[in-house]
Amino acid sequence: MSIKRLPAILFPGQGNQKRAMLENYFKRFPSVVKPILEELDESLKQNFSKLLIKSSDADIFLPDIDLTSNAQPAILTTSYTIIQILKSQSSNKQDFFSSKFSYALGHSLGEFSSASAVGILDFSDAVKLVHLRGKAMESSKAQFSKRFGNVKLGMYVTLLNKISSSDIIKIFDEKYKTGPLNPNELSSYVDIGNINSSSQVVFSGPQPAIYTILSELQTHYGIKRPFKTIPLNVSAPFHSPIMLPAQEYMEALVSELEASGKIGWPSEIPIISNITKRPFESKQQIIRSFSHSCTDRVYWYDSIKYAVNERGIDKFVSIGPGNIGDLTKRDLPKTVSLVNVTSETLEDFIANFN
Repeated sequence: MSIKRLPAILFPGQGNQKRAMLENYFKRFPSVVKPILEELDESLKQNFSKLLIKSSDADIFLPDIDLTSNAQPAILTTSYTIIQILKSQSSNKQDFFSSKFSYALGHSLGEFSSASAVGILDFSDAVKLVHLRGKAMESSKAQFSKRFGNVKLGMYVTLLNKISSSDIIKIFDEKYKTGPLNPNELSSYVDIGNINSSSQVVFSGPQPAIYTILSELQTHYGIKRPFKTIPLNVSAPFHSPIMLPAQEYMEALVSELEASGKIGWPSEIPIISNITKRPFESKQQIIRSFSHSCTDRVYWYDSIKYAVNERGIDKFVSIGPGNIGDLTKRDLPKTVSLVNVTSETLEDFIANFN
């Protein structure tokens, strides 16, 4: 007799942000949402919460939701709040995660959201951490632009045709990542930041160098039609060498958190790492991930594959803005189901959840 696994829970990364992400949740669950928003404002020392419950363009004082230092705490707060709503409606609040989910996975920023949800970080520390992380990323971008001028930077979803993500990673690494960083060469600052599925990767770095590399890879494979690229809704080239100053800043910041005893271990349920594609096994692995996630690749596809093939997960529940589960949907067996929790589907989910 096979043992049925509890579902895994998924947390989204940056790019899914929009204004008023918590507006409907606030209207329906004010007793849960209001204290979280008050803690958010207190943690960031500003009236940040209005960005999450107001959508009017007439309010000129709303922060820019697409700015990295705003998008990251906004998404984390949204994900965390949905979890607290589910907890408030659960018949087993004390062992909420272990009774409902087997693993947590977070896409890039989502790893911080998962950490705050399952007891690695307090919510207040988590929002402050990703807010400062966002500022460090913006500063890294500014430092690069100061040196290289008005070179367009970004992250570009690349849809692969006739080759797989594993193929392009292998050739890219062999051709462009064999030696040390050449600080004077634009192509040295390009990396494959995210591996989202078998047919989708995200290139990050200077746009001109990315397009040159894609053209060279197209020639290498003898592909006539250019790869289709779509710019991501982000304000900096994450998971690329351009973010090295941010990594150094995060190393110091996370070290301070650890010295203050503010990084917990173990988590309520295991978190599958974006980097190792396996569950974190120690606090030191968590600390390294927090520090290096600005520059390290996000092996999302491989992490999902591990959950399905090695851990027998046959259901994923996506929490937060957007639907992070859709990234690998085409690669999953038909026996694996995806559930996206939104303000519209929340009540039905809660009814079946308990």
